[in-house]
Amino acid sequence: MKSKSCDICQRTPTTKCACGMRLCVDHESELKHDCAHAKKLDAIASDPKAKREWLRAHEGEESLTSDVVEALNKLPEIEEAWQAKKRGGVRAGQVALRVPDVLAYAKDGAILIGVELKRQHKDDCPCESCVGQKDWGARLRARGGVFVENARTVAQAVDGVKLGLAMARGRERKAG
Repeated sequence: MKSKSCDICQRTPTTKCACGMRLCVDHESELKHDCAHAKKLDAIASDPKAKREWLRAHEGEESLTSDVVEALNKLPEIEEAWQAKKRGGVRAGQVALRVPDVLAYAKDGAILIGVELKRQHKDDCPCESCVGQKDWGARLRARGGVFVENARTVAQAVDGVKLGLAMARGRERKAG
């Protein structure tokens, strides 16, 4: 993997400024560039209310995942829901890289359910993981399962699961 070089002299190693500029140690101390983004983050950090709001808006998927698992396990139509993978436990190319954040199965018919949560990635993110998850979800749907894609809140995840189960059960009735 190629490391990122200094935006000024192309040397490595570098650190990334809040504005996105990469600077080596020499240029980081010399330049002291006027970074509006860093100033904005400093202002947020010094205001406790703004800091709480920023942290809430930028918290990772871990807490959202736990909240979704808890909410799904409370639904009467869900037998069990669980977190499918933990951060840092996946290597590139492993099938688990493509598995959604939450897996569950329904009581009636044992329909498999996958819920992919997104906090930081955009809905149309082209990264290997996101593309793989969409492919996994498409294959799950093709086999009669439910896949909720790009849920950003607990409510979106729960509503997506309920709608997906209703649609899956409708397909079962038509086929049966």
